[in-house]
Amino acid sequence: MREYKCTIGGKELKLVANFAASQRIAKEVADPLMISREAFVEAMMISANMSYEPKWSFDVDNIWRLVLIGVEAGGDSIDKQQLQELIFEEGFFNVRRMAEEYLALIVGPTPEELDTNSAESKAEGNLVGSTS
Repeated sequence: MREYKCTIGGKELKLVANFAASQRIAKEVADPLMISREAFVEAMMISANMSYEPKWSFDVDNIWRLVLIGVEAGGDSIDKQQLQELIFEEGFFNVRRMAEEYLALIVGPTPEELDTNSAESKAEGNLVGSTS
């Protein structure tokens, strides 16, 4: 199971990334793939010193929703108002970074999957190279 553990406002939380969470995010916030794509394009444009107005961006309302969905996907619960206060205490920019990392677990491979794919492609490359 993919999990993202974080501390927000001094409270330890576990956000679970699974298919049900991705569906709920798509329904209540926005499609996780679109969020990821917009973040990537925005970062690319900023690095090229070009302006870009993303179709979706993090705001005060959607950050707590993402965190709540992640917490509830793991079977835990937290009061909405308590979560909002914890996020305010922690700071929106810090929690935005956490929400981005959580979304990365949903749309991308786990680090273990990346390591496995990298090792396999190196092995395949060695086999191809040795047969020529």
